[in-house]
Amino acid sequence: MKTIPNYTPFQYQKDTISNLLEIVDINNGACIYDETGLGKTITSLTTAINLGNSILVISPVANKNAWVKVANHISDINIDISTIQSLSKLPDNKYDVVIVDEAHNFRNIKNKSYIELFLTIQKNKAKTLLLTATPFNNNFIELKAMLSLILFKNNTLPFYNLPTLLSNIIDTEKKYIISKDKPNNYGVEIKLYTELNTYLSDLKDVLATFTVRNTRDYISTNYASDISLMGNFPIIDFENISVEVEIQGKILATIDIIEKTPLSRQNIIKYLTSNIEDTTNSDFTGLYRTLLLKRLDSSVYAFKQTIAKSLHELEVLNKEKIYRINNEVVEVKEYFWQDVETDISNFTKLVEMWENSGDTTKTNILVDIISEIVGKNEKVVIFTEYNDTLDVIQKALSNFRVIRYNSLSSDKELEKIVYDFDANIDISDMKNNFDVLICTDVLSEGVNLHRAKYVVDYDSKWNPSKLKQRHGRVDRIDINNNSDKTVYIKRFGTDSLVEKIIKLEAKIKRKTEYFDILTDISYTPNTYRLDRFESGKILGYKTNSQCNHRAAICIRNDKYDFCLSRDFLRNYIKEDISRYKFLGYVKSDSGKLGRFDYIKRNHISSAFKQDTLSVYFHNSLYFDIYYSIMKDKNKIDVDKLKMIVDIVSNIDVIDIDYTMLYISRDGTLYVGDEIL
Repeated sequence: MKTIPNYTPFQYQKDTISNLLEIVDINNGACIYDETGLGKTITSLTTAINLGNSILVISPVANKNAWVKVANHISDINIDISTIQSLSKLPDNKYDVVIVDEAHNFRNIKNKSYIELFLTIQKNKAKTLLLTATPFNNNFIELKAMLSLILFKNNTLPFYNLPTLLSNIIDTEKKYIISKDKPNNYGVEIKLYTELNTYLSDLKDVLATFTVRNTRDYISTNYASDISLMGNFPIIDFENISVEVEIQGKILATIDIIEKTPLSRQNIIKYLTSNIEDTTNSDFTGLYRTLLLKRLDSSVYAFKQTIAKSLHELEVLNKEKIYRINNEVVEVKEYFWQDVETDISNFTKLVEMWENSGDTTKTNILVDIISEIVGKNEKVVIFTEYNDTLDVIQKALSNFRVIRYNSLSSDKELEKIVYDFDANIDISDMKNNFDVLICTDVLSEGVNLHRAKYVVDYDSKWNPSKLKQRHGRVDRIDINNNSDKTVYIKRFGTDSLVEKIIKLEAKIKRKTEYFDILTDISYTPNTYRLDRFESGKILGYKTNSQCNHRAAICIRNDKYDFCLSRDFLRNYIKEDISRYKFLGYVKSDSGKLGRFDYIKRNHISSAFKQDTLSVYFHNSLYFDIYYSIMKDKNKIDVDKLKMIVDIVSNIDVIDIDYTMLYISRDGTLYVGDEIL
């Protein structure tokens, strides 16, 4: 096994690397879910140099230098290191392996960076290593998107089971959450809870075939020799801090006003006189109300800033009496302007109500905490979700040696933080210019801050995984000092009245439970056997009761397996699909695999600004099935189609003049029943 010069892996890493090489050989990719601070960089890069000669690493900005430092020791393999923001500027190289650091950031399939990364992986047919300590963040839709970055081989368990399992979990969880809010619905709630947990158990089994996860407890129990070299892991001391504010009555009044405010701009679709194509506008009133209350709970100043900005925008809108979407004027119903005036009236009340209020109570508690920490000659890291709250904290701590960091900060500021807070740099390079680091969550990933022993969560995130990421910056082994260490985490709780409305703590608890279930896994090698069926005829179809258009037929002949949509079969082959039933999977003589449940539509096509071109994923995890095109050929962007098809199958497309286009398993391009 190749290793990185000057970086000798621990035994637990060597065992993990061996498992990863086996996983990638079977699946074409793997996930590394190690807890923070366990050396995912060394583990993944050592794995990658044993898989290929050209490697691409996608890293958060804050962690890029750490990757460069390690990669500089490797001279015989091409390694390109890029950030999420630089994906569009990648060199035109061929990559055997793509490493995605903090892969949970790629959770939205409509995001430009996600699409660019997916196409890069697809174009290179690259093996993929996904690195994250927090695979589950907000919901299972995001988990599904992240896992879609692995191009699973089509004879593997994840290829066949993962999409269906995740879809079932997403649907069942939605029903379960709704059932909990209905009275006298306990029987249905229990049934859905049981069903959801069954799906989660099945999902764990599938994840275990392509996932490795090392935890501190596991290493401490099974690798005593490593612990003797590394030192003991830190002990965690949690403390919840409550803030008894004197403005409970004002908070109650604020909640009442927000609930009664129409929030016309956040639900503009309700007021349009006609449908607007390609608009992402929907009803965001619930989300916006929650945002307002979360900002109020973070700091009064953050809340006031948001209210003042919204009021100004509403007043400008009401004065112009013109509403635009994508810079185009649209007609709205008359009562929209009445609701705008109600919004203005209510936001004016809120501005006046909070005009003379501030954050003194909460900041005084913070000052006392920081005074005690600094008095012990210790360093502390304070996290907040909002830049406006960062201003409040900075002002309150003006008498301390404070450095601030957010998304607007420079590389020079990050360098100062590394010198003052990273315990793993050379002792000769360490400085002691700051005692307190205040930052937003942009620093919750990819950096070492463990010269500090204290973390303060000034406000809570929706996402418990983000809290784990925050704490992981300090909860790390100090390679320069292997003596026992205690990490102190102090967390400001959510105001009780706000909590009753937004139920933040309950959401954190539920997501934490999901996270714990999905990360309590160990690698289990597995293969998936597929039976053979007769050739030369239509084999069957499958429908989804929740979505009748999701039906398909698989036709098998001596050469090809391919899927056709229900409408295509009815209109062109004149087949009655009710004659057939779903039979399972197919294996052709060539050894290639087919699957005949319908390919769920994905709106990734909107990224190409073409509502006539629909790109289809194989259950959102495979990219080579077929494309459907509108009948009007004049609406087809032929150049865009050429680009996409070329990426997928290296086939030249000329003179597109057809109503149906799809690609068989062997890469042959069909139009109707003709080979193009």
